[in-house]
Amino acid sequence: MTILLHDGRRGGHATWLKETITAGLADGAILNPFATPPTAIPRHPSASTVIADLRGGQLLGSTGPEILFDSASWAATLPGTDFWQVYDEWDLWPHRSRGDLRDAGAIADHVRAVFKVQSELDVPYLAPTVAVDTATGQAAETALELSAEASRQQPGCMITLCGTNSFWRAGPALDAYVGRLARLRASGCYVIPLRDRAGYPADLTDTDAIAGWLRSIHSLSLRSRIIAAYTDHLGVIAAAAGADTVGTGWDQGQRVCSPDAFRTSDPGGQNINYSPHPGLLARFTETVARGLSDLAGSFAEAMRWGHAIPSDMREHREQHFRALNEQITAVLKAGAAPADRYPVVRHVFTGADLSWDQAVALGAEGVSRNEKALWLDGMRNGFEAYVLAER
Repeated sequence: MTILLHDGRRGGHATWLKETITAGLADGAILNPFATPPTAIPRHPSASTVIADLRGGQLLGSTGPEILFDSASWAATLPGTDFWQVYDEWDLWPHRSRGDLRDAGAIADHVRAVFKVQSELDVPYLAPTVAVDTATGQAAETALELSAEASRQQPGCMITLCGTNSFWRAGPALDAYVGRLARLRASGCYVIPLRDRAGYPADLTDTDAIAGWLRSIHSLSLRSRIIAAYTDHLGVIAAAAGADTVGTGWDQGQRVCSPDAFRTSDPGGQNINYSPHPGLLARFTETVARGLSDLAGSFAEAMRWGHAIPSDMREHREQHFRALNEQITAVLKAGAAPADRYPVVRHVFTGADLSWDQAVALGAEGVSRNEKALWLDGMRNGFEAYVLAER
């Protein structure tokens, strides 16, 4: 696997899922109860209908697309979450109030309810969790208890780890916590970097947090398969650390995970046409892309990997996923061990760095050293800090 598409609240989302997977630009989908309902509502088919449509009649375990159902308990227990219109239609807290994980009985009940839904949908067992902001607090213990209970009910199930920047930068305490999770010997780990705020690209100024996130992926990958959720173009470094699959999508809420995506104020996507520039590990609005192209047509085309500036959102999606697939696949093919993959990522970074310098020198509006820092420098600094710590 390489790319899985996260669920979204945009009307007609299910159609886009099928088109993208059928075109071979993604390997499957990750549904969640905030976006896809258990029974159909206008412009949003039921989860079972979406799954059946994506599989095209194929059974679980076949060579068809991979489909997961993330119960998103980590989002349901965030203090600011208030978008319950679809979520509350799911029977995920059958015996207690929503978010009640006060004791072992409540944890067992919730895990059992999540697994019941996943069984009915005929998808793999993926344990629920809560978001963790420190490696030693109550939330961390609750998350560990949820994973342990899930592993008891369904040995070998996949587990979920969702952490904020403060969790990923916790140093030795983080490493000890990840070690406790690894001892559960899960078949897979679904790892979510929860950002403090919305925005694409994600805020990558916290070098220690990026390095800790990558180090955790590395450690967990020694025993389990890793899906780096809500990762998008950061999938290049996640793959280098040990992930075999990354989660992404077309809207900001599918590419970057933040509490805003689970609030009523988030519309699920805006109709803005962007132009991927994989040579810069970036994307620009159509206006910025045309400005760069006007100044240096051949260079700009090379940064778009030979593609024209997209004329609509479909072309944007196709170009983005095609480039992301190619970049991640190149990293994965470099070798089984993370150390084998580092040179490929560094080669990508070196090329992007030189290209950014050339692009900035052209003086195009919206292509400055500030944009370079947003798209490249933070990711590169976090990756190098992780590599240095692994030596």
